Amino acid sequence: MYQIRQSMFETNSSSANVLIVPKDQQLHVPKRFIFMDDETSNKPIEKVLYNCIHGYNRNEREEIDKIVNFLYTCGVEEIIYGGKNYYFEQAIEKFKDKPTYLGVPIHWDEQEFKYALFGEESYIEYFYEGDPRPDVDPNTYHYIDEDDENWYKSYSDD
Repeated sequence: MYQIRQSMFETNSSSANVLIVPKDQQLHVPKRFIFMDDETSNKPIEKVLYNCIHGYNRNEREEIDKIVNFLYTCGVEEIIYGGKNYYFEQAIEKFKDKPTYLGVPIHWDEQEFKYALFGEESYIEYFYEGDPRPDVDPNTYHYIDEDDENWYKSYSDD
């Protein structure tokens, strides 16, 4: 399993959220994807995309282009965007009829990103300061810590 702790997902200074992404799981790519661009969502796909857009590469057009194209090339047919990023809306229109694979957002592996977005078994666990994190078997999990501002990945045993 991939276990991704996103401090960017914190609900307050004394809590943290951990995104659990199994390595081998069934993928479900929705034909219609509604993205509200809301940091309070508890859906793994929305949390990952929110942080890709608002993390280190805040609103960079290249990263948004990668995200939109990735969704379309994976099989999403319609993206409905409810956020306030005008360029995200433009990218949806720009690429909906002619998507081109541009890769994945910075610091993501393609398969890991696919499982994080479309994995049927991906979920989020909430932790408060002092709570023990799940015991991580390195053969089963990759433990990926992401810095609050930089959205960089570094591997550790935590």
